[in-house]
Amino acid sequence: MARKKTPKDRQCKLTPEGWVYMVIVGFIATGAVLRNVNLLIFATGMLIAPLIFNWRVCMANLRSLTARRVIPERVHALTPVNIAWTCENDGGRLTARNLILHDRIFDSSKRNQPRGFLRRIASKVESMFQVLNFEEDHAHVSFQSVSRLDPNITTYQCMFPGRGKYEIGPAELKTSFPFGLVACRVPLEAKDLILVAPPLGTLQPTWERRIDSREVGEQSRMRRRGLEQDEFYAMRKWRSGDSRRNIHWRSSARKGFPMVKQFDQPNDRDFALLLDLHSDDEITRLQCEVMLSFAATALSQANSDVRGQLGVALCGKENHLISGRQNVATNHNVMRRLAVVQPTVSPEIEASVIELASQISAGTPLYCFSTRDEPVWLSSNGVVKISPALSAIRHQVRWVRVDSDEFNELFSLEEKLGPIVEKSREVTA
Repeated sequence: MARKKTPKDRQCKLTPEGWVYMVIVGFIATGAVLRNVNLLIFATGMLIAPLIFNWRVCMANLRSLTARRVIPERVHALTPVNIAWTCENDGGRLTARNLILHDRIFDSSKRNQPRGFLRRIASKVESMFQVLNFEEDHAHVSFQSVSRLDPNITTYQCMFPGRGKYEIGPAELKTSFPFGLVACRVPLEAKDLILVAPPLGTLQPTWERRIDSREVGEQSRMRRRGLEQDEFYAMRKWRSGDSRRNIHWRSSARKGFPMVKQFDQPNDRDFALLLDLHSDDEITRLQCEVMLSFAATALSQANSDVRGQLGVALCGKENHLISGRQNVATNHNVMRRLAVVQPTVSPEIEASVIELASQISAGTPLYCFSTRDEPVWLSSNGVVKISPALSAIRHQVRWVRVDSDEFNELFSLEEKLGPIVEKSREVTA
């Protein structure tokens, strides 16, 4: 929440209409002095009164106003985002009207780049004339009226062009009520850092079928034999349509109304995903972005498909492993990592594969997506000597190249990044 404003914080300037008004007042005052006309001198004083009144009202309106920004917990690139502002009048006698709030959005990665002398001069000129540039954008929202103890809420919509870190703020609250001759503004120091996750695409039915039948080894055989059947896990009241065979008579006699046994098929599936962010040119960099979009889309769907352990390994400039029970907190943690992870020329994946396999149950497939061919330890079939840890889990690994037809059958991003994806495929071919 913004702090209380002091007189030094509030700045007042003449609006363009105010400057025109002052020219007229100055012309009348000059004629009154040169001709020594008392009536014109009196008229000049009357014309100056609205300026002073406008200045005092603007200062009084901004004295007791506070504002705060509300941003959503999860933000994806190329998806419209609603950002809300709440403005409150904490005790002012006057109802503040016709307020305009200017908000700023910066790309942190571009702002932190070093700038030369000419670039700094250009930035100063841009700030003086309020010229928008590629590193900064502005949003404008208005509050019609903000009365005492009656907060006003308004929103604006924006869309981030790509994943990464973005800064929002500082903002500025401005009003020129009632005459529009003098504009007073006060800075709002509220700043927020937004981690924008990769854009969401479309998962194909092929991926859904893989998720539905992803047990391997002994677990798959047990399910085919029927060893993992529906299990009783709760009691509930009888409802119309329930079978009488499921009535639990002892509980019904104790409760005084029919109770039935509720059955549910085990749904505590695990999900393991590894991204090999290998990039040595522009094409593989674009493929890594598509891979990250796939991961974000798959994890968004995993909220409804996965109830067990979730494990995601990101192998880039820095290796990250996020694991835990599938819930909102774990999913948000993965999305934050997807927003800032960077590809590299030679990521190390062997240790991440072993560690990821240790975080999930035995038999769960470990899907590895990459821009390069599968490693030697996965395709050697015993020809190359590998560590016992890799040998024990390599039957769980499912290696998929992003530029392969197999990946195209799993995921589509044509709706949002169609031209980029098509260019990547043409150059690769």
